[in-house]
Order: sequence, then structure tokens, then C-alpha cells
Amino acid sequence: MSEFRVRLYEPGDEAGILDLFNRTFSEDNPGFVPRTPEVWRQIFEKNPAGMQIMVAVDGQGKLIANYSSTPAFCSVRGEKRLCTQIVDSCVDKDWRRSLRKGSVFVTIGADFLRFFSTAGRLPFDDFIYGLPNEKGFPI
Repeated sequence: MSEFRVRLYEPGDEAGILDLFNRTFSEDNPGFVPRTPEVWRQIFEKNPAGMQIMVAVDGQGKLIANYSSTPAFCSVRGEKRLCTQIVDSCVDKDWRRSLRKGSVFVTIGADFLRFFSTAGRLPFDDFIYGLPNEKGFPI
């Protein structure tokens, strides 16, 4: 269970992302309302600023982690730029071991930041931010 790879979102990943999101965020949350494909498309696929999503898959290609953001246009010194808010980051329960270097969560987060904040690459985010939910706050 130690082999995984991180990659950019590919069409068709949304089913695995939704399954993982709904399983993860329903844990210990009796009031959780599952996200539907329609809502996912509205948040991510139809975002006028684009899609910025990375996933991690295990050795068999099963989606085990998601790191999604909602990019938005902003103004930096009067120039139209791009920023993004990390909104949905989650790791399959079987892959949550630690927050050490090389763990799924640390790797996918670092890869996301490196990819989308590398100068000269498009899209390029002038700033990336995220606000954890109560469960993720200690991280």
C-alpha cells in the first residue's frame, strides 16, 4: 500500500473524486449531504477561471486522494491575475498514516503548489490559499 503517484485531473476522474469526497466528508458528520455530479460540475468544470485539480492514484490506478481548488481572477496592481482557493483536499482513510514527507497528503499538496505556482507556467497562480475545516485544522 505504499506505491502511489500524483497527476493532474483527467476527464473521468470526477466519479472517483465524488466517491472519495462523499466518503471522507461524511465521516463523523450525520448532517452531511452528498455532493452530486451536477454540483461538482458547477463548482469545478464550469468555473470561468478554469480547473485546478490534482489526484493521487494507487498502483492499480484507484483514486486515493484529491486536491482541488477554485481558481478566480483577481487584480494585482491593476493587472488581471489568477489566484486559487484550496477547497477540497482529502485522502482515502486507508492511506492516512502521517503528515511526514512522502505521505500522500504532503506529496499531493506539495506537487499542487509546485505545479500551479511555478513562474512561467500557465496557469500560474499569484497566490494560493486555503482554510481548513474543523477536522483538518490541526494539520
